Amino acid sequence: MHDDLRKLGVRVEQFFDWYRRQEPELVPETAAEIVASFTYLSSHPSREQARKLLPATETFAFGALWEEMRLALKEMARA
Repeated sequence: MHDDLRKLGVRVEQFFDWYRRQEPELVPETAAEIVASFTYLSSHPSREQARKLLPATETFAFGALWEEMRLALKEMARA
């Protein structure tokens, strides 16, 4: 699970780096902070931190990868 979580963190970070270069005005700083926090959590899982971060993700909808990240956070929050 940890390896899959790390890979997801890398994919999310790479996608948002690319997306911010393509459409910088469409990615609020708050979303970038969420991605940075998730990337950190993907290699340093913490139930408490996942629980704190999860509500912030509800504000945005960036497609399937965002939802995959949210699902991973929900799993971490329950673990």
